[in-house]
Amino acid sequence: MATPTQTPGSESGIGPNETFPDNSTTSRYIWRPVPAEIELSIFERLTSLEEVWSLACTSQRFWRLFHTHGPRIIEAVLSNAQPYIRRIMHVIFNLRAGDRTPYTYEELQITDDYAPLRRDASEKVIREFVSLARKIHALAHVILDDCIDSFRGLADKLRPAAFDRDHPQLEHYLTKTWNTAEELRVIMGLWMCELHWMINYSAKHNMLPWTKALLDDLPPESRSVFDFFGQTWWGALVTIWTGLMAMKAPRDIRHRLYHSGELPQTFGLPRAPKGSFALGLRCDIQLPDYSNDNCQFREKYMLDVRMRQNPLMMNLFGGLRGIAPEEDELHYLPHEHYVRFGLLIWGNERLKAVGLLPVNYFDMERPFQCLRSLLADPVIAAIAGSQEQEKRLYWIEKRENRAQGIADSEPDDNSDFYESYGSESSSEATDSE
Repeated sequence: MATPTQTPGSESGIGPNETFPDNSTTSRYIWRPVPAEIELSIFERLTSLEEVWSLACTSQRFWRLFHTHGPRIIEAVLSNAQPYIRRIMHVIFNLRAGDRTPYTYEELQITDDYAPLRRDASEKVIREFVSLARKIHALAHVILDDCIDSFRGLADKLRPAAFDRDHPQLEHYLTKTWNTAEELRVIMGLWMCELHWMINYSAKHNMLPWTKALLDDLPPESRSVFDFFGQTWWGALVTIWTGLMAMKAPRDIRHRLYHSGELPQTFGLPRAPKGSFALGLRCDIQLPDYSNDNCQFREKYMLDVRMRQNPLMMNLFGGLRGIAPEEDELHYLPHEHYVRFGLLIWGNERLKAVGLLPVNYFDMERPFQCLRSLLADPVIAAIAGSQEQEKRLYWIEKRENRAQGIADSEPDDNSDFYESYGSESSSEATDSE
């Protein structure tokens, strides 16, 4: 069977001017002539863009059909995709296809309103978009693999902390791979990075006037990719950026960036590492079919909630729950030292099972001490030195407030605690183990 060859500088696997040889005996016997409507129907019944690309590469006839009806095929395949991801993919496709319709900030906050894909998209746009989707799936698996490997490296430190309490699922959650909601969280974050980078690139080069106006109207603190889509996605985006830096930055730069808290305003997606495209094809997790015929509304809704949730772990980084006791040398736990373990993308059920989240309200102090125990003494000393001034001022203000009869602020995570765990438990059946 004729197959495309990889051209220099091409990630898609075939160059824009390449064609398949028309003299393949094997190809003629495998694909006997059938009506084009049937061939198009085969494309539209596929469940992923990886499958679309594989089928397009099987013969010259399918390759032509893929380019002629690309928007229709992609739209049909995405109709079964996760709703939030589908929305952002539609926006990116149309922007790449030359759509100049202005979007407001609110419209980019990923809703269920889908603009149809532009039917006048060029062959190059169609081909590059499918290649982008394949690359994002590959990058997601590379990032998840690195996080899960680092997380498993914590096993010896987490086990002793669990001996004084029953944790029958500790071993299971230390060795299991990621679940569907966790994978979707990373894939969605990567598409967000791509959209945000496109908006900033267009504004910088005056390609779409509305992009510059949109960014200028935003307050400075909302222009960064880590804040543009709201706090719900902050943990996933920081994890993605850390994972991408691990792929391409020298060790000394990675060390400085990991531990300094420096985050860029925006960043594009790098070339996928060699061999990573196969990770998506060998994926053990079958992403759910979101069509109404194959998935009950409640199951779709609960998985959406789990993908978009702000994990309770976030309350231990930057919130009142993460403030250390006054007698502790630390002031708070810096997230930079924990991102590479995937703690900002794992679901609450996993983190609860290994002792990194409270099981009940009698257990609120334990996660802080458990996370603190993961840091080496020299690291703790260095962090404490950088936080010394901030800690001193915090407790001075707190004592002054108490003297004036002002009650201490309480962590505002009660509703998150119940709702997140309720969602996690009730939708456990939807997880792919």
